[in-house]
Amino acid sequence: VTKALKIAGTVNGHGYQLTFPVKHLTGSAYKVSYIIEDETGKYICNANKILTIPNDKDSGVVITKLPDPGYVSREVPFNAVKANHDVKYSFDKIAVSNDYVSVRGWAFLNGLDVASMRTFVLLKKDNKIRSFEIKVHLRPDVTKALGGGKMDLDNCGFMANIPTEILVQGKYKIGLMMVKGDQTGIIFPDKYITIGQ
Repeated sequence: VTKALKIAGTVNGHGYQLTFPVKHLTGSAYKVSYIIEDETGKYICNANKILTIPNDKDSGVVITKLPDPGYVSREVPFNAVKANHDVKYSFDKIAVSNDYVSVRGWAFLNGLDVASMRTFVLLKKDNKIRSFEIKVHLRPDVTKALGGGKMDLDNCGFMANIPTEILVQGKYKIGLMMVKGDQTGIIFPDKYITIGQ
């Protein structure tokens, strides 16, 4: 893995293995996830699999792969910075399923192109903000409509799939944060999702 992914350093401890007695599991089906922790924080990753414990003790454990969402957003630490730039944006999709919160749209810092811009989807609950990475979704239509013939906004599109299992039940306000150099835009429009209710 170190060689294939060109990971810096000499540590090769990227693999893992776990063995545990299923007799200690009281339910019949479990979603499989794992936690990665380093000096930057603790990250919960969804393995996109369900482990089923059969009632028949002579039968083996069954592992089922869930439908692939295409991209799963990684939670990253939210850096509380003061917004100093206006944002143009649009949400094309906000949906909640049993497994994911899916958010799609486009956003950019007004008057700036999107080169080197980083975008994050924010979820706010009880004044606590959680931040998630996005996957860039090409939007040449936004460049054509709003670029004024001068700005390249093709990479302003975004998509995020946030596992619902890492979110506590309740109501969340959806926001966005864009960072480009020393310019930061943060918005929390009047858009909400509800988890587990």
